[in-house]
Amino acid sequence: MVFAQYQNYRLRQLISMKNPQIPFGKENILTLLLMNPIHNVFPSRIDQTRINYSTTELQALVERDVVNCEIKSVFIATLEILQGEMAFLTKKYPSKQFHSGQRLLDPTWFGWTFQGGGRSSERSSVSAVQRNFQALVSSGIYSRLKMEMARNMWVGREPVSNDTIPTVAPLTMGGGIITIFMISAGLICLAIISFLIEGYNNRRLRKSKKFNRVKPNVLKIDCR
Repeated sequence: MVFAQYQNYRLRQLISMKNPQIPFGKENILTLLLMNPIHNVFPSRIDQTRINYSTTELQALVERDVVNCEIKSVFIATLEILQGEMAFLTKKYPSKQFHSGQRLLDPTWFGWTFQGGGRSSERSSVSAVQRNFQALVSSGIYSRLKMEMARNMWVGREPVSNDTIPTVAPLTMGGGIITIFMISAGLICLAIISFLIEGYNNRRLRKSKKFNRVKPNVLKIDCR
């Protein structure tokens, strides 16, 4: 729904361009490509004859299309809503990977204006409301609050499908771990027996070499 409104807004902007000779940027080309009729701007399971959809029902329909990896879906929203949606989908669907674009579509500036230039009606100085608000923005508190609001905007929301990763069954004493211990014990016993036999053979070999090397001492006496 939001994307349909965005398309209508962007199309009016492109039509109202005063100088059509100006080359289109990447954002304009992408907008025109997304306007191709082969791309459906409504959820695939929506009943367009029904007019009493609730926000929760429409949200569930959009979520089913986004998490369906068999089709390509594009979710377009404001930056705060997109961050909240990414946080929710990443947490609830750990087996799937979601990617967000690095560039913004049609970025615009926004700000705040204070009546009377932010000056107090009683004094000529700047009002405390404006000073405090400027402090919130310049210190980064305001942007941090917006991020936290986006993360907590879907508290209590349940996913439309179960995507839990199957846990590995723990090994018990009555299971396959007994076989592992038996094989390990058998290999250790064979290694000990082989070590003892090898040590006994080496000892006998050393004794035989010692006896072979001993020669009788012969004293030769010559009588003259």
